[in-house]
Amino acid sequence: MVESTEFLGRKESLTEQLKQRIEIDIRSGYYAPGTKIPTEKKFIESYGVSRSVVREAIASLRSEGFLQAKQGVGVFVSDPLPTQPFEITPQELVLPDNMGAALDLRKAIEIEAAGLAAERHNADQLFQVEAAFENLKNAYLSEKLDVGLQDFAFHIAIAEASNCHYFVSLLIYIRDQVTNALRDKYTDPVMAPEDQRKYRESALMEHEKLLAAIRSRQSDVARELMRQHLINAKAYFEKKHSQP
Repeated sequence: MVESTEFLGRKESLTEQLKQRIEIDIRSGYYAPGTKIPTEKKFIESYGVSRSVVREAIASLRSEGFLQAKQGVGVFVSDPLPTQPFEITPQELVLPDNMGAALDLRKAIEIEAAGLAAERHNADQLFQVEAAFENLKNAYLSEKLDVGLQDFAFHIAIAEASNCHYFVSLLIYIRDQVTNALRDKYTDPVMAPEDQRKYRESALMEHEKLLAAIRSRQSDVARELMRQHLINAKAYFEKKHSQP
């Protein structure tokens, strides 16, 4: 448990931040299932927030099944705890740190997906990856086509060629959020037209090399190319958001 107000920033309400802090303490086992949590007074003293903030945070956690109130006794951690579905919201990805974390998640999925695609693809799956690359190349050359959408479609085709349907499911889950970020990358108004052209050419070459490695069943090369491709993407976003 962190007994300070250091975690209380300005990006979210105090209620939401306190709720998240208590939830972390519950999930980590600091507040074990079936045990009583501190009193309102203790939370107020520990975090320097108002009574209403504490009550709203506790009420929210009760509504989600993390806490249970026992009349005249206090508030206890639920036993068992509720399950929590995996979720990444568009609102989360507005924050640069979260976009960086999403790219780290993509690395964990897509590096191995690229290697498995090189090892496992059949003729039809390779055709789909090649077709996705051609669509991406056409989008690069046209101002009317959605480059971000075609970029991610290429990555999904690779995941499908890995023959691991969970890779595909996870990528489809984050597709809308990621394609929005890709659109921003390919249509960055701050970037000079010549720099934009060079960036597109470089990105297209990265995709083309990746396709070649998958086609020739060079699994280790495919993994390394995907790793470097996503590292470059993360470096772009970090540079963009570090600018004043």
